[in-house]
Amino acid sequence: MLRLHFLLLLGLCWLGPAGGSWAQDDTKNNGAKKKSEVREPDFRLGAARFANFGRVFGVAFSPDGKQVAAGAWDGTIAIWDVDKQKPLREWEGHEGAVRALAYSSAGILASTGKDNQIRLWDAATGKSRQAFAWVGQDDPTFVQFNPNGRFLCASGWWSLAVWDLEKGTVVFQREGRKRPHSVFGQCRPCFVTGGDWLYWSTRTTDEDRTTFAFHQADPRTWKERPPALQVIDRFGAGVDCIAPTGRWYARSMANGTLALGTVSSFNERPLLELQRRAHRMTLVFSPDERILALQAAELDKEVTEIWLVETCTGQIRARLKATEYSIFPPSFSSDCKLLACGDLDRSVLVWKVLDPGKVKKKPETRADVEFLWKTLKELDGAAAHRAMESLVANPQVSAAFLAEKLKPQPHPQEDQIRKLLQDLGNDQFAVRSRAFAELEKLHDGVETALKKSLESATSLEFRRRLESLLQRIDAWWQEQFPSLRALEILERIGDGPALDGIRRLAAGAPGSRVSQEAQLVLGRLSRTNR
Repeated sequence: MLRLHFLLLLGLCWLGPAGGSWAQDDTKNNGAKKKSEVREPDFRLGAARFANFGRVFGVAFSPDGKQVAAGAWDGTIAIWDVDKQKPLREWEGHEGAVRALAYSSAGILASTGKDNQIRLWDAATGKSRQAFAWVGQDDPTFVQFNPNGRFLCASGWWSLAVWDLEKGTVVFQREGRKRPHSVFGQCRPCFVTGGDWLYWSTRTTDEDRTTFAFHQADPRTWKERPPALQVIDRFGAGVDCIAPTGRWYARSMANGTLALGTVSSFNERPLLELQRRAHRMTLVFSPDERILALQAAELDKEVTEIWLVETCTGQIRARLKATEYSIFPPSFSSDCKLLACGDLDRSVLVWKVLDPGKVKKKPETRADVEFLWKTLKELDGAAAHRAMESLVANPQVSAAFLAEKLKPQPHPQEDQIRKLLQDLGNDQFAVRSRAFAELEKLHDGVETALKKSLESATSLEFRRRLESLLQRIDAWWQEQFPSLRALEILERIGDGPALDGIRRLAAGAPGSRVSQEAQLVLGRLSRTNR
């Protein structure tokens, strides 16, 4: 029925006098939607200039996204200017392959190598600043600074260590076990946004079961919280990555499903079904957590793809073409506008995540924007991605319209919520039912209050009602993907009516997820505009 409505709407847009030709250009085959196309890289860095550069493993964008660093098989580190697509400098960084790179907020570049060294560089000159010997039992394959740049974390498959860069000493270290199999490196550690905690995950496999554990350490004291554990069957796959805020994790399960879960509760939902013949998979969250970049080499293919999976829907928004088993972790720029990965042909591939410059015809009227808004409300991720690019291409027309469509969650009165929660525990069925219905209408504006009540609830029946309401809020939230897509467009536009609309959303009910998402957007925009 929903598809029929969409096709009817498509026909009306084509017949209507305003925006008809634009809508017709966006469809083919009598209104059928375009299929997702595999996009070639927008540009390739280094293939010609660095003929002997070697296989590119690690890549990292500078904090402002204007430069990208790459580390290669022969130990070389090189930096390119992204806009000009020209090399800036290169130097010998390690004896052996460079495995991973990371920038600090101050522009310091960290690298790990096959020579078991962790090195810090002045990215502007290529001069060495500090060097540390790796303390683990394996090769370091990942490195990350905390947000203020004081601590540096590195990890391998079985080892994890953190250095205090001011003191030059190891302040935190953990070792896994090779047998039974316990893994740190499969899930890269994560300094969560704000730098309050270091998160990481382990997977321990015994003869008949696999146990996940999520760990947290406080950088102020380096004391650990008791880990959160979940036991699954012996065919379970590990956690692949943790989101930058520490709220979510992603993992590819043994049955071929990609799942997104909540770190605090292990509450999982499937995102999409994978090709089971895929192997050597890597998953990376975008800094805004809206996209999960999935890259996998398949046994029967020489050309690989990177899928941009939308976390709110599980839809594939875009498919990017990499070559020759490009299985090294991709990297997003901090503003989420660019994605890069290393390749085996001595180059770095770079894509624009949303590329309004490729839009053939921009929306010019309100009718055009109305058409695109209805496309955003469809589940189809590829169609929504193209619509988002079109809306970003003409911000003067689209920003005010989208800001008008997005309404902040109203502030429920505390007395009202308190009374409804009391009635939810009433002995009379009619009173309980009325309270349940009224709380459900408030959606996620009462989510925080429901969770607090659940923590202290003693009655089993009352707990079940609270849990049922929370489940309905989760189901309602998953239906809000058009608003999340529109908020992403407003963030990409970033000024004028778009910024005003984001601020109105952020001023909604404090517990509302839409308000929280808008507040995160304002934080990212403020850091970008500094």
